Amino acid sequence: MLEKLREGSQGPLAKIILALIILSFALAGIGSYIAAPTAQIAATVNGEDISQAEFDQAYQNQRSQMEEQYGDRFAQLAATPGYIEELRRNVLDQLIDRRLIDQKVESLGLRVSDDQVRFEIRNMPEFSVDGQFDNDRYLALLYRANMSVDQFRESVRADLTRAQLQIALFSSDFALPIETKLLTDIQQQKRDFDFVRVSAADFTSTAEPSDEQLQSYYNDNLNFFQTDESVDIEYINLALNDVLADIEVNEADIENYYRENQNQFARSAEIKVAHILVAEEDTALALETRLQAGEDFAELAKTESDDSFSGENGGELDWFEPGVMDEQFETAAFALNDAGQISGVVKSEFGYHLIKLIEKRESTVADLETVREQIQLSLAQELALNKFYEVSQRLGEVSFELPDGLADVATELGLEVKTIEGLSRNNAPEHLAHNAVLSVAFDIDVIEEQLNSDLIQVGDDQSVVLRVTAHQRAGAKDFDEVKDLVQQAVISQIAAEKAAELAASLEQSWKAGDDISDLLAENVLSIEFATELERQNDRIEPSLTQAAFTMPKPSDGKPSFSTTELFNGDSVVIQLKNVSTDGEVDELLQRSFAGRLTQIQNEGSYAALLQSLRAKSEIEYTTRGNTES
Repeated sequence: MLEKLREGSQGPLAKIILALIILSFALAGIGSYIAAPTAQIAATVNGEDISQAEFDQAYQNQRSQMEEQYGDRFAQLAATPGYIEELRRNVLDQLIDRRLIDQKVESLGLRVSDDQVRFEIRNMPEFSVDGQFDNDRYLALLYRANMSVDQFRESVRADLTRAQLQIALFSSDFALPIETKLLTDIQQQKRDFDFVRVSAADFTSTAEPSDEQLQSYYNDNLNFFQTDESVDIEYINLALNDVLADIEVNEADIENYYRENQNQFARSAEIKVAHILVAEEDTALALETRLQAGEDFAELAKTESDDSFSGENGGELDWFEPGVMDEQFETAAFALNDAGQISGVVKSEFGYHLIKLIEKRESTVADLETVREQIQLSLAQELALNKFYEVSQRLGEVSFELPDGLADVATELGLEVKTIEGLSRNNAPEHLAHNAVLSVAFDIDVIEEQLNSDLIQVGDDQSVVLRVTAHQRAGAKDFDEVKDLVQQAVISQIAAEKAAELAASLEQSWKAGDDISDLLAENVLSIEFATELERQNDRIEPSLTQAAFTMPKPSDGKPSFSTTELFNGDSVVIQLKNVSTDGEVDELLQRSFAGRLTQIQNEGSYAALLQSLRAKSEIEYTTRGNTES
C-alpha cells in the first residue's frame, strides 16, 4: 500500500490536489506555521502544540481573505453576535485537522524527495514569467509573504506528502451509472409550490424582553461577548520610505553617475528583417535566382517559405537585437545596410534563409535629461537604504542601552514615539499588522518586564522597537457594556418565535384544508407562487429554494407542507404541489454530474478519515485561558 501511495504522488491526480492546497495556504503566511511556537498555546494534538501565534496568524490570513472577497458585507457578518468566535474556532479546527493529517503521514512513513519538491516549485505558474520559472519573481513573492526559501520548500514538501495520503483515498472513489442517473434526475427537478412568508420584523415592535431574559441570554452566550487580549504600547517605527523622503541628491552626483554608467542608458542596435526559410540549399539558390529576376520577396515568402507563420506576413519578423537569433542568421542580417537589400543564401541550424532588410536602428545612448529622474531616484534609494540600515542599527543599540522607555531614545536619534491603547491581534494598524511585531507585543516577558523590545525587523524596509505599558487580559465584556446588543438579539429571538408560532398555526390550517383567507387577511399576509422553479434560480432566495427542494414529493394527489425559518428570522410556510423531471440529459452533462458525485465521495472519504483520526486522538483546546477537551 505504501508503494501505491508513493507512486500516486507522481500522477495527474496529484497535480489537481496540489493546485488546490499549495500556495493558497503557503503564500498566505505559512511562515508562521513553521516558526518556533511561543509560550502561549492554542491547542494540543496528541502532545504536539499549536501555538497561539500560529493560530493568530492563520486567523488573520483567513479574515483578510474574507474581507477582500466580501468587502463591506464582511463587516456586516462580523457584527453578528458569535460570528467572529465561530470563525476563529473554524480556523483552529482547520489547523488541528492539518496537524492530524501530518501525524498520519508521518506514521505511514511517507516521504518526498528533494527533486520532487524542486520540480513542483519550478512548475508553479505563480513563479513563471513568459512560461519559464523566474527566480527573481520566486524570491520576490516569498519576500512579500514573509517567508524564507527553506520555509517555503518545507511547506511544499509537507503538502506533497499530504497529497500522497489524499490520492490513496480519492483514487478508490468512483460513481456508478445508477448513482449518476439519480443525481442527474435530482439536479434537473423542477418544483411548483405556493408559500406564505411570515416576517419576524412585524413582531419586533411588540417584543418587550424582561431584565431576566436579557440577563439569561447574556449568561448563556458569554462567548459571543468576549474582549480580545490587548496591550497599550509605545513604539518607534522606522520605515525606508520615510527616510527616502528626506534624502536630497545633488546635481554633481547625478552627472558623475551618468558619465560612469553610460552602458546602463545605451540602447542596442536593432534590426527588422523578412526572411524565406527552406530545407534544401538547392531550393534556396533557385529562389535567390527568382528574386534576382525581379520576383516579389513577400509573395515568395507566402508561397515558398517553410516558416508559414511569418510567411503569411511576407516573411517579416519582429525587431531583434544582437544575441537573440541564430548566430549565422544574425551575422548576415546585421551585415545588410540598406533597406530592401537581400542577402545571399544563409545556412543556420533551421535550414537555408534568404534575408531582406526592412529597417535598421543604430545603437544610441539616452541623453542626461531623459534619464535624470531615473538616476536621481536610484541614487536617493541607495542613500536612503544606507541611512536606514545605519539608523536601524543605532535604534537597536540605544533602545537596549536605555531600556526603560522610548522618549530618550527618540530624542537622541531624532525620531518620533507613537502610542496605541488597546492594541489587539485583530485591530493592529497596517504598519504593525505583522506577525513579527504582534508576537513581540504579546510576548509574556515583554508584557511583564515592560522594557524596550529588541529591534524588530519587518522585511528589508521597516524596523520597530516597542514597549508594553499596560496589558488587558481577554475576558467577557460587562453586561452593561453590551446590553444594547443583548436587547437587540433577544428582541429578534422573541420576534422570530412569534413568527414561527403564527406560521405553525397557518400550516396546520392549510394542511387540514381549511379556508385560510381570514387568517391571511387578519395578519396582512399573502400567498406567493413559484412555478417550475429550478434548483439553481434567481427568482427567490437560496434558503427558501433549499427548503422547498428538501421537502418530500406530494403523494396520493395531496400536496406536501413544511415550515422553514430563514436566516433573518422569518418563517415561511410552503405548500409543494408538483415535482417534475426533464427527460433526456446530454452525455456531457452526465459526465459533469459523475465528476461532481466523485468529488462529493472524495470529500466524504476525507471527512471520514479526519473523524476517525479525531476519535483516536487526544485533542485539547485552550481558548481565552480556559482548557476544553
